Amino acid sequence: MSMLHKTVLLTGGGGLLGRALASSVPDGWDVYSVGRNLPQLPSVTNIQLDLTDPDFCDHLPAKVDAVVHLAQSRRFREFPSGSMDVFAVNSIATLKLVDYAQRVGCKQFVYASTGGVYKPIDCALTEKSPILDCEASSIYPASKISAELILGAYKSVMNVAILRFFFIYGEGQEGSMLMPRLVSSIKNGDPINLAGENGFSFCPLYVGDAADLVSSVVDSEYSGVLNVAGPSVVSLREVCDVIGTTIGRAPVFNVLDSAPVNFVVDSSRLEEKFGRMHHSFESVVGRVVSE
Repeated sequence: MSMLHKTVLLTGGGGLLGRALASSVPDGWDVYSVGRNLPQLPSVTNIQLDLTDPDFCDHLPAKVDAVVHLAQSRRFREFPSGSMDVFAVNSIATLKLVDYAQRVGCKQFVYASTGGVYKPIDCALTEKSPILDCEASSIYPASKISAELILGAYKSVMNVAILRFFFIYGEGQEGSMLMPRLVSSIKNGDPINLAGENGFSFCPLYVGDAADLVSSVVDSEYSGVLNVAGPSVVSLREVCDVIGTTIGRAPVFNVLDSAPVNFVVDSSRLEEKFGRMHHSFESVVGRVVSE
């Protein structure tokens, strides 16, 4: 737990990671959580506002030590109808927040980006791996790359941590996300498509580990890009088998004649700076399927 006094502005407090962070506020943090649908928590002061409002910064505190920008548009799957909202929240609000941050003397800005900004490659992804370009990008990663470029310009005036998260999961996650969809499909006996025999390989990240990492980043005033992924590589088939064993129902697979696009992550920089993430999928699967 932190013993450093900090005033922290948090966006996305109603989302999976934001709720986990706001529910475990370190000692010494004064947290202002901004957004539209926020849980009522005793350790957090809520400020109800909309990040698409052009003047939302007028309602923010006069002084903060850190900004943790976790909010993202919920309309990222709605292309092209949701594109304006995606950029308003993911990119334009980021510019407004970092401008606000430097005006109020903020020391650090933490941004939740995504591992989806990388081009698919056959080896493990490092922070130096190639980023998507205009030939390959879609609207969601484009908005995140745009925000990363904006924040890079502010590294001369404050510490900027860009956290590229990979496949966060946990209790209370929105049903349209990967893990809840897998659980639902297995419970209902619906077939799960696998690219190749085992499906894609990835490093799922438990939300509690992600929240602890964000706290550590804020306390350390870390600046730089960081891949944030779970501690082990698993295939989609392995994840489904673990879920099936836990709920007592074998998953049904539809094996496709196609090559998987893997998301294997090199976590060397993460482990060097902050240590290894603690929870394997097997160790917390009971929490995920019990809802």
